[in-house]
Amino acid sequence: GFDGGASTKDGYHEKNINLAVSLYLNEYLKLFGFSTILTRDTDTSLEDQGLNTIRQKKKSDIHNRMKIMEDTANSVYISIHQNFYSVEKYKGMQVFYSRNFSETSSVLSQCIQDSATALLQPDNERQIKECGTSVYLIYNATKPACLVECGFLSNNSEAQLLKTPDYQKKIAYCIASGIQDFYYKD
Repeated sequence: GFDGGASTKDGYHEKNINLAVSLYLNEYLKLFGFSTILTRDTDTSLEDQGLNTIRQKKKSDIHNRMKIMEDTANSVYISIHQNFYSVEKYKGMQVFYSRNFSETSSVLSQCIQDSATALLQPDNERQIKECGTSVYLIYNATKPACLVECGFLSNNSEAQLLKTPDYQKKIAYCIASGIQDFYYKD
């Protein structure tokens, strides 16, 4: 849709990586026996028709995503993103959790973070964090929720990996494994 998110140095948009990782994640979760609902499966946003400004479209898109979350019983909400920072040296997946249902959301986030470290990024020392007010959907989640920053588009080496289907599949598998660990935890 209209909001590409962050970009790599060569102009590759975050939205493309997010969608690819989400589609692979959907496939893995279905293979693991989970029922899934995607907020999108094409490069489209969910804003209501007839809106003119970017602000109106973003607000409508977020509220429509929130409605999907609210209308889906017995579920968790996972939001896929890519990080960006002014310093190139930072890299690695980091998971943020909702303040609502914080105990459950933090356990889910830790399972995903641990999975990434164990399966793909053994040197990743990032810690899960509570999500702030700037991330409306996760901050106001009506069920256990987390935001997965798959990596840093500002780190050229990691950005080049994140653009490849092979690495996108690995990231998606780590997330799916973390979700499975969460559901089948003692």
